[in-house]
Amino acid sequence: MPARTIVQGISEEKRKIERRRAPRYQFIADVEVTEIPTTAKLEAKTGDLSIGGCFLHLSTPLPEGTQIQVNISHAITTFTALGRVAFVLPNLGMGVKFTIVESDQQLVLRSWVTELSRCKHAFQSKYERLFAKYNERRPAGGDVQRFSLLYLLVFVCLFVWAWGLFSK
Repeated sequence: MPARTIVQGISEEKRKIERRRAPRYQFIADVEVTEIPTTAKLEAKTGDLSIGGCFLHLSTPLPEGTQIQVNISHAITTFTALGRVAFVLPNLGMGVKFTIVESDQQLVLRSWVTELSRCKHAFQSKYERLFAKYNERRPAGGDVQRFSLLYLLVFVCLFVWAWGLFSK
């Protein structure tokens, strides 16, 4: 019997990774990672951030379960917390679960996440409006092929016309 089962194309490990308690937001920042037992320091970049943790891009991630301290620097603010490597994606990075966050650092983290959620909602709203406009203008059913052919014909005509102007 296989150690990992696959359900609807998603491995058990992947489903475990995707079960999150808080939404994550794309967030790029510099990070200094300190391995707790050895005090070895690594430089990384965040990929995303949430109230409960983050993803760190590292070519050689630390083993799952490793206790670490993270110092995330963004703009003029630094967030510091203790954490644990929750999962590893070889050659890509590692997911970190924050385990101890001091109250002053919790304020920094909450302010970043709040700002990121506002930006995401603003972007989604704008995208949804643009998508709705596109759907209103788009022809329905079989007209789509005729519409696409018309665009292609216009493009070819413009290309031939421009080529004729510049080839003289």
